Amino acid sequence: MSLEQIVGVGWSPHTPTLNELIIIAVLIGLLIVVVLWELLGRKKKQPEHLPWYRQRNYKGNLTEVEKRQLDFFRMQEKHPAADFDGLPEEVKRYVGGLELEVYDNKQGAIALQTLFVSGVGGYFLIRYILGYDEGSLFGYVWSSSLLILPWFWYRIKWNQNAEEFLPSSGPSSTHEAILKEWELDYIFNKRKADEYEKEESERNEGPRSATTK
Repeated sequence: MSLEQIVGVGWSPHTPTLNELIIIAVLIGLLIVVVLWELLGRKKKQPEHLPWYRQRNYKGNLTEVEKRQLDFFRMQEKHPAADFDGLPEEVKRYVGGLELEVYDNKQGAIALQTLFVSGVGGYFLIRYILGYDEGSLFGYVWSSSLLILPWFWYRIKWNQNAEEFLPSSGPSSTHEAILKEWELDYIFNKRKADEYEKEESERNEGPRSATTK
């Protein structure tokens, strides 16, 4: 059986244009980069855990003095915030259930996105193979890439979500969230207390100045 009989009558090989060759080279290069990233990423050393106010993407208004105060709390053997392990069992089960639900939703969302994009690539690839559409070299490459590449993306995102849910190093996401809530509350109360103390000091300075005059 000839290739023409397999893919359909009237099919003829397509000579790729220069633009198609450039796009194909880019797609192949992208595939190689993704594969190398996936292989070498496993050997990458886990970054040092940083508290939320020391991370690069932090855009809050904490001063360096306030950050050092929070650093002091974190360096203590026992942080002033509540410990997750010390919470009642029913509270831990409830929080754990909420975390698991969020985790499942994230993983389910990226799975659906991956299946959709990969399915589009597979649909066009099958049409090219069965001869419903004229398949060019560019068409085969882009549809194959659309079929395969999303699964590398899925694996990367899946690992990121898994690392966020159960970190391989550093505290758990629940424990870190408890620390953050306590620290935010501490900073808020401290600022309010400093403002009140400043206002009281200014009020007391007024009568003293009048008495001196």
